[in-house]
Amino acid sequence: GNARQTRARFKRSAFLFVTFVDAPAPLLLSATARGVTGTVVGEPPLVEIGPITQGCLGEQRTATFENRGGASATITELRLVPLGGPFTLLLPSLPLTLAPGAAVGVPIVVGAVAAGVYDAEIQAVVQEEVEATVRVQLAVAPPGEFVTESFEAADVSEVDVLFVVDNSGSMADEQALLASNFGAFVQSAFDDSSLRFHLGVTTTDVLGGTGGPLVDDHLTDAVGNLEDRFAEQALVGVAGGGFELGLEAMRRAVDDFADTLNAGFLRDDAALSVIIVSDEEDNGFDTSLDPSVVRPVETYIEVLEALKSNLQNTPVLVSVVVAVGNAARYETVARSFGGVILDITDPTWGAQLSQIGDATFGLQRLFRLGAPPVAGSVVVTVDGVATTSFTVDGEAVTLDDAPGAGALVEITYQPGCP
Repeated sequence: GNARQTRARFKRSAFLFVTFVDAPAPLLLSATARGVTGTVVGEPPLVEIGPITQGCLGEQRTATFENRGGASATITELRLVPLGGPFTLLLPSLPLTLAPGAAVGVPIVVGAVAAGVYDAEIQAVVQEEVEATVRVQLAVAPPGEFVTESFEAADVSEVDVLFVVDNSGSMADEQALLASNFGAFVQSAFDDSSLRFHLGVTTTDVLGGTGGPLVDDHLTDAVGNLEDRFAEQALVGVAGGGFELGLEAMRRAVDDFADTLNAGFLRDDAALSVIIVSDEEDNGFDTSLDPSVVRPVETYIEVLEALKSNLQNTPVLVSVVVAVGNAARYETVARSFGGVILDITDPTWGAQLSQIGDATFGLQRLFRLGAPPVAGSVVVTVDGVATTSFTVDGEAVTLDDAPGAGALVEITYQPGCP
């Protein structure tokens, strides 16, 4: 199952009926809460690596174990089963006690091995029992061999759009530029009358409590004066803290708060586009911060992949407006999802928001491969008909024209080394 389904196993809910004297029917209220015990959960449930070519070293990935309970939980052992093979774990010091909400990342190093498919499982032991697991799978192709990945084109008629806006002291001008150029971003959405979207805004100030919850009720394509309403939300102010945590704010908005504070914003069958606007690097690398907000970049990639794993082609896009070259964490996530990267130091970036809008509302054209292809090796067919109208950027292949919903897109390529 996906991350949402995994988490739901540990939820408990209660319902309260309240009858008012003058009301014709009782009012139904619902409540959810964390359990009183520690509960360690592994995410994502499956880490897939490759396909890569024999002789290449696989890209390092990370398994994350998080305490989703209401009390501390102690991991006494982290096991790799079976031992050996291509996988090596970079283990933290054990035993490791996780406070509620805290997480630990376990880097997975992949060695060069012969062609084949390799499976292993990482097990977290709590109170002498295996409480959480993450499965790891590596696919290795023989040298020079081409592989074919098949996709069913998604029906992207609904898109949920999340803006994560830096609200630290240096962002007044950038917020104004974002608000005044929103029309360029949203134009392509209105060019397609069948497209429906939700739009929410949060901030990067996780430590101050505003990063994660939406700043106001989400907007929709049916809202009147949409540009003015968006401007009201995008001007989030400059009173936020200087420890910008845009990736963690994103995760909380789509994961932790998706069913509570931000209820109704995310739809299970909608594509997801995240746009982060910040003039500073994400501070999630700073181990002096609360461990519940410090996560490896790979964790955020895997959370987003798992979030939409129920949809064909996992239609997720992450784009960023950052100080290019000085925002490695943000840029890594954006590249992983084939997103647009704009330079916030370029005074024309506002007008370039149309690029992010085109990508956001054309997500059915984007297909992500399991490995970066060797230059010139990509061949694409749509329902059996070859096309040369596509571009390749890293692992992302984007068709010039959107295939119809349900079309079979086959991409044949020679995997390169990450």
